[in-house]
Amino acid sequence: MIKSFFNTLSFLFHPLFIPIIGLYFLFTLPSFTPGLIEKSLHHISPDIQTAIYLIITMLLIIAPGISILIMMWSKLIKTVYMESKQERTYAIATILMYTAFCYVYLRKMMIDQPNYEFLLVYIFSILCIVLACFIINFYTKISLHTAGFFGLIGTIIGYFNHQINYNLLLILLLVLIGGIVASGRLYLKAHKNAEVLSGMVVGFGIAFLCMKFEWFL
Repeated sequence: MIKSFFNTLSFLFHPLFIPIIGLYFLFTLPSFTPGLIEKSLHHISPDIQTAIYLIITMLLIIAPGISILIMMWSKLIKTVYMESKQERTYAIATILMYTAFCYVYLRKMMIDQPNYEFLLVYIFSILCIVLACFIINFYTKISLHTAGFFGLIGTIIGYFNHQINYNLLLILLLVLIGGIVASGRLYLKAHKNAEVLSGMVVGFGIAFLCMKFEWFL
């Protein structure tokens, strides 16, 4: 029963799904910046939000997902959880390519739109996290689940640093869920303590810093 619960949780919060979850929070949380120029993603027009949802879904979920299924069919990887470092190298490299393309495409699309900065910061932070995991994977395993989920937490906290109002309850809930996800990876023996912890640090650190200081290229 417990194993089934953690397996379900690991699937629901698979790293491929995290970008769209984060985007949903950034678009739907009512927020206001303290300056004269409103930069909250909540105020991007619904039509543009819908277009961005479609782009993110296609490039960061469907395309990588299909690529991973093709890798499974061709025996390059065994499961969607990619347990070995070699399997992860193929998968992370593929995700990195799609994320880079997504960032470049959205940058060209949004450059003339108001309130676009935090969107590019968000995608850039995802790109940096994936790149960091790709490099680290050559030396040791890192939990992609905790890197993704705690990257989500770092994104929300960093974003709230620029807003007048913020939802503390949401942050506490995300931290609680993140802890359960991390515990699940340990319970399932998918990772060691250091691998789970390194995922937390890499994901949260990169996402928070990118959002806090509005880093993007």
